[in-house]
Amino acid sequence: MKLKVKYKKGKNFFKVKALLKVSNLKTICEESDCPNVYECWEELSPSFLILGNYCTQKCSFCNLKFSKEGEIDPEEPLRLARAVRYLNLKYVVITSVRRRDLEDEGANHFKRCVELIRELSPSTKVEILIPVMERENLKVILSSKPDVLSHNLETVRRLSKRIGRDYEKSLEVLSFFKGKLITKSNLMLGLGEEEEEIYQTLKDLKEVGVSILTVGQYLKPKNSPYPVKKYYKEEEFKRIERWAKELGFKVFCSPRVRTSYHEVIKLFPSQSPPW
Repeated sequence: MKLKVKYKKGKNFFKVKALLKVSNLKTICEESDCPNVYECWEELSPSFLILGNYCTQKCSFCNLKFSKEGEIDPEEPLRLARAVRYLNLKYVVITSVRRRDLEDEGANHFKRCVELIRELSPSTKVEILIPVMERENLKVILSSKPDVLSHNLETVRRLSKRIGRDYEKSLEVLSFFKGKLITKSNLMLGLGEEEEEIYQTLKDLKEVGVSILTVGQYLKPKNSPYPVKKYYKEEEFKRIERWAKELGFKVFCSPRVRTSYHEVIKLFPSQSPPW
């Protein structure tokens, strides 16, 4: 079974593509080999990738390139803010590679991006999707006051280290923001998890204060060594969605959903979150 994606390259798709080129900006849409890139860009909802495209963490499910270190472009936050203003985005998602080579792990760069977007586009809602960071750097992230703080758990406890993640550390990151910011997380299905493990993971996310959840089908990117162990049926997604709603999550659960998939905004009335 494979997911069928309709490629839709309209005027907005090419508008975003041209803007990224002239602005020297990157998106996780391209770097992660996301199947939704055509649809999301046509809907003017690119998800920006900051702090370079070389990650200091190797995750076996990921398409990002690996490096132990990299440079930072100090002008990137301003170019990003100008791009958000040019596209007149009502909601923007900003994520990054993990930068363990930096003392602040990129936290101040995130903060500067949020500040400049607020300055140039005051009405734009900002979601930042962060990697694992140390507590002192999480304090910097908190001080930037994004509208939504995202951190992806990605899979169940048993499989976490196998794919290059740290389940407990991710829960600590999310727990740090509990009661302080609206938090969101994502799960990929098809890595070899069992149903009871999925339900326990939902409970763990609820315990650390996550209120928004996205759940989608894992699709192997071209540069990833980790295979798809199972393709979930639509009725299975519906069952997991029901569990999540019963636990109190705002949830978007479907094969093509990714953490920054533009359809997630439809969880909220009038295409805009209520905060």
